Amino acid sequence: MLTYNYSVFALHYHLVMCIKYRSKVINDSISDRLKDIFVDIAPNYGVELIV
Repeated sequence: MLTYNYSVFALHYHLVMCIKYRSKVINDSISDRLKDIFVDIAPNYGVELIV
């Protein structure tokens, strides 16, 4: 949550990844690795990862 003298706001983003075919591309191991990467880089951008 960001606050300034005259306003308070929160931004929420939803990551959507579209794939060309309807096969399972992101399995559990890839999902876990992506989560680890997002957790590692989140502090660099001042964001909070909500899972």
